[in-house]
Amino acid sequence: MEICFYSKEPTKIVYRGRCYTLKRTNRNDNCWICASGSRGCSGKLYTNLDATEVIRTGEHAEGCRVDAHAFYHQQQLNELKRLAAGDLRPKLQLEPAKFVCDFETALIPAIQGNFPNTRVQGCFFHFCQAVLRQVGRLGLRNDYINNQEI
Repeated sequence: MEICFYSKEPTKIVYRGRCYTLKRTNRNDNCWICASGSRGCSGKLYTNLDATEVIRTGEHAEGCRVDAHAFYHQQQLNELKRLAAGDLRPKLQLEPAKFVCDFETALIPAIQGNFPNTRVQGCFFHFCQAVLRQVGRLGLRNDYINNQEI
């Protein structure tokens, strides 16, 4: 299935990397319009009432582009649905160059084991949080606030 709900409200969906907003519900189908914000885009999508299958689509304007974030989010959801259904055969071959994460001690070796050519990089925000936590544990919080060169 290539349709996924984009938000908790059932008025937005993603299909093939494009976001759609519910325009109207007919007796037999739903009509969704392109929500890309491209001026003059008349892209439409018609689904069954449950929004589980696409009946037909309309052409998008030439300047209307696929939303990369929504497309990636849709691929992730489809992969999770496939895994939850018990199909353990991987369909996507991921080769990330860099993986940014917080400093989870179990996550870093798991990433390095599954993606040997991937560089694991810690998030700067979480690094700063870890430093402040450690400063607090050592009882140096007030000294650190007054003099950050400690």
